[in-house]
Amino acid sequence: MGYLVCSLEGCGGKTVGRGMCRKHYVAWYRRREEGPRCKGKDCQHPAYTNGYCAKHYGRLKRYGDPEKRVRKPWGEKRDDGRGYILIRRPDHPAQTRGWVPEHRVVMEENLGRLLLPGENIHHKNGNRSDNRIENLELWITNQPAGQRLEDLLPWAREMLERYS
Repeated sequence: MGYLVCSLEGCGGKTVGRGMCRKHYVAWYRRREEGPRCKGKDCQHPAYTNGYCAKHYGRLKRYGDPEKRVRKPWGEKRDDGRGYILIRRPDHPAQTRGWVPEHRVVMEENLGRLLLPGENIHHKNGNRSDNRIENLELWITNQPAGQRLEDLLPWAREMLERYS
């Protein structure tokens, strides 16, 4: 037998979830959905421990109050987990959920314009959190690779016009 057997005594069916066969799992799930609801304010999730759902019971254990919510005090700057500093700019066109890399904003303010497609910022000293303008340089990455010289000349002229 290459599969697990239902944990309910005398069944012998093949398990699909929580150690039960499909018939017993569906019955358990329906009982769970029809059972008591969480005691948390305006919460309709099924109750498990002490009359609370997992979320409210976790808050009760951690903070002593099932309704207490504690959030990280991010403020206007935060670390993205890769070493880059993000700043809050919900109106920025390059934002992701309201956050923009600080080095990008510093360079854009220095240039007096938004970065163009194919432009990116390089940290000279390799420290991603060092966003002083002296440590940042503008790099262009949209250059074609492995092409004939006659194909590259129009691109080079365009770059010279753009950045001269």
